[in-house]
Amino acid sequence: MVKSLVKISPSILSVPIELVPEKINKVEKNIDYIHIDVMDGKFVSNKTNGIEMFLAGKKSSDKPLDVHLMVENPIKEIEKYKGAEIITFHIEAVKSEEEVLEIIEKIHSLGAKAGISIKPNTDVKSIKRYLDEIELVLVMSVEPGYGGQKLIPETLEKISLLRNAGFEGLIEVDGGINLDNCKVVKEYDIDIIVAGTAIFSALDENEAILKIK
Repeated sequence: MVKSLVKISPSILSVPIELVPEKINKVEKNIDYIHIDVMDGKFVSNKTNGIEMFLAGKKSSDKPLDVHLMVENPIKEIEKYKGAEIITFHIEAVKSEEEVLEIIEKIHSLGAKAGISIKPNTDVKSIKRYLDEIELVLVMSVEPGYGGQKLIPETLEKISLLRNAGFEGLIEVDGGINLDNCKVVKEYDIDIIVAGTAIFSALDENEAILKIK
């Protein structure tokens, strides 16, 4: 199934914090979410000031915030991002089924959609048990941790596996998506594309967004 018009969640990971309001204001009319990458330097090697980015995004626009937690202990971070539309955590960061369900419940208690993210080498089977409990699956098409990587095409097959498993929620794809490969990504039944470098390094950010859409 081809999505002719996907939603765009631009990652502000590569945008200097002082430029976030200007950049978001420039593209606001053509985006659907603002993607906030939260990294703790432990689960992934890179580290970001996630809450500062979250607050900058919140102040810059009324667009819903899409928070991606790349942290070792997601349960301890969730409360900070109250007001987000989506809060996504990594299944690889959680040690037990009980903890996964606790995190999902915590996210829902804040009024947010709960998402689970899977890294390129993580099998879809690892989250099959939770598909009825969540609203979104984030398929990482690169290794999480830093921007500017090349998309790993094989990861896209997970989208079909999720749909074949009966998942009817939102599927988001994040990592290495640009004007050259977005057509291939959109051949799958996805709902949201995360793009950072492809948008904010373009000569015309809005043109890049519209071409991806």
